[in-house]
Amino acid sequence: MNSRTEQQIRIAGPCAVESPQQWEEAVVGLRDHCDIIRGGAWKPRTRPGWDGLGQGILVPMFEIATKHSITPAMEVLVPEHVDAVAQAMREVGGNNDEAIDVVVWVGSRNQNHTVQQGIGERVLNSPRSISVGIKNAPWASVDHTVGIAQHVLQSGLPQDRLAWLALRGFDPSILDFIGGWNEGGVSIADTFNPDKLRNIPPTGTWVGRLQTELARQGIRIPLIADPSHIAGRADLVPSVLEHMLSTLGLDGFIAEVHPNPHEARTDARQQLSIEEFVGMMEQLDAKHLLW
Repeated sequence: MNSRTEQQIRIAGPCAVESPQQWEEAVVGLRDHCDIIRGGAWKPRTRPGWDGLGQGILVPMFEIATKHSITPAMEVLVPEHVDAVAQAMREVGGNNDEAIDVVVWVGSRNQNHTVQQGIGERVLNSPRSISVGIKNAPWASVDHTVGIAQHVLQSGLPQDRLAWLALRGFDPSILDFIGGWNEGGVSIADTFNPDKLRNIPPTGTWVGRLQTELARQGIRIPLIADPSHIAGRADLVPSVLEHMLSTLGLDGFIAEVHPNPHEARTDARQQLSIEEFVGMMEQLDAKHLLW
């Protein structure tokens, strides 16, 4: 296993930023419990739908994050989104390119290698206070997951600007083909039924293989849990995160938390309320899983 990071990486916040008011409510509610606040400006969609407030929300996001001394983070879908982030940073920072720390991440469904490389290039040519996170590919392939990091680094981006690699599980549609297969009398499809978990979680063996291959390629990046996308349901997030932190030796987590989950425009089912998140943190702390 990788040695622990000196400080646990704790990221929480809404799936999407829906208004400056909603964003500030999340920031104020979460700032004492995590170091980075996530919030999507652009949202990838499985089917057409609301896809975020876009570039126009970036300046308000950064102003609010700066006011409350917290680092904002968001997914970028194309290289041009990095340019928009950099421009908003300059507007808020008053020509000081590095007045604000920001994390952008390459999403699990962004498997276009030219886009991955382009995002790395734009980050390289943006303020040094932008770092890049990565989410694992939606299928259980160590090669594809390592490949995302390799493509981002292809531009010459230094490794100290790789923020983390989040494990968000694997596409469960494979179970359509093996639904009848039984292991020890327990249906595999039953175990990972989408009504129970949204994605198939990584095993310790898979994480070990990933760590070995990252090390073989000379890539140093903390591994963190994405329990929201594995669980798919808010009530399952605490147990998924506890399992991942206690058994996989991970360096932190990224969780979806919304001030009013029932009003969320995306991923409403899997977002914790701020109160639920704080309760989860207390439970994790009592079990010595926070540092």
